[in-house]
Amino acid sequence: MSNHWQETSATSCQLKWCYSMLNTGAGTVQSCHRTRPYQLSKNNFLDFHNNDKFIADRKTMQLGEWPDDCRICQEAEQLNAVSDRQQHNRTIGIVPREVLADPTTLRTTPTFVEIYFNNTCNMRCIYCSPTLSSKWQEETRQHGDIVIDSRNAIRNFVSDRTSYTDYVDQWWQWFDQNVTNLRVLNVMGGEPLIIDEVDRLFDRLGQLYNPKLELRLVSNINVPTAILADKVTAMKSLIAQGRIRSCVVTTSIDSFDKDSELQRFGLKLDLFQDNMDLLLNTPEIVVGINSTVTALSVKHLPTLAQQYRIWTQRHPIVWSLNRVSDQTQFLDIGILPRDEVLPAVQQSLEIVADPDDFAYQQIQRLESYVINKNSSGDRAALLNLQAYLTELDRRRKTDWRVYYPWLEKVTDNVV
Repeated sequence: MSNHWQETSATSCQLKWCYSMLNTGAGTVQSCHRTRPYQLSKNNFLDFHNNDKFIADRKTMQLGEWPDDCRICQEAEQLNAVSDRQQHNRTIGIVPREVLADPTTLRTTPTFVEIYFNNTCNMRCIYCSPTLSSKWQEETRQHGDIVIDSRNAIRNFVSDRTSYTDYVDQWWQWFDQNVTNLRVLNVMGGEPLIIDEVDRLFDRLGQLYNPKLELRLVSNINVPTAILADKVTAMKSLIAQGRIRSCVVTTSIDSFDKDSELQRFGLKLDLFQDNMDLLLNTPEIVVGINSTVTALSVKHLPTLAQQYRIWTQRHPIVWSLNRVSDQTQFLDIGILPRDEVLPAVQQSLEIVADPDDFAYQQIQRLESYVINKNSSGDRAALLNLQAYLTELDRRRKTDWRVYYPWLEKVTDNVV
């Protein structure tokens, strides 16, 4: 039987049936990185993939309608851009066994799990939040929430250690019972290279066999090289022993200019390059890059595209590019006038050059979004962005105008 996703309606999304993004630190789960977190409890945690919200969304999609928090994909498709939904529906090999047996089923066992153990992190990216970064959590505890408007806010996250321990214990119970059904396990953070539970995961994986499992680690690689080298050695061992199918390390970088150290606050660009060299010299591991393209980083995209070309001469790389989440829409590239965004995007396409390259297709998707949105600029959002950056300057003793001197002029020219 084919393990391709069969669309049963114009809105059906493979992720809703196969994927869960689980955060044991917050006790939440999402069916996509763009949807709102669903709060779990100790009583329903083990059935995190079939909670009431997920079931309701699956029913809505079977009717050909859009769930209420799938707005970004709905908007993209209305603009004739390629949406995340359409892209994920092309992924092969992750259809749950229950769907293969009955395409109308509503309850499934996930094949793709993204796990955030807790928010331990060494960085404060401008589009992140206290839920996903302990450094952000410390900052908001000291300085308070940042409330831009009713829709955009960075609020403090108060962790519950007792609940966290319960959720983690239940996660390991679920994992032991279901790991053989997994085809992809994506380990997130915080920063996974400095989270204790990730060490526990590697110990667990060293005791089982799932030759169909791909282990993915998404990391800022902003750690001492010895720490990364230790994990690389462990991954190579798991592959060599046949305990898992493959390993992917996806690095996070949004710009390769100096402004990256402001956007991804805490980043040391030289250390990133050293650790990237280590990965590029490890043929056993698949290397990825994940870039969040913001209104600030988009002008620097050509520089990153050039660096990507240099890296790919040494090692194949999967480069994924995404826009920001709903929480920080004042950072979306769509707030800028089209002629401020399009040249950088199109120049990046020329640099990548190969239409068959996944990165080219990702950049092309950004181009389609920018062209079809046909924005003359969103003055209110641009002013919100300036207010946000100014507040971050106050807290972090930085100066955004040094990195983005063009922003005020662009804002003034937008009616």
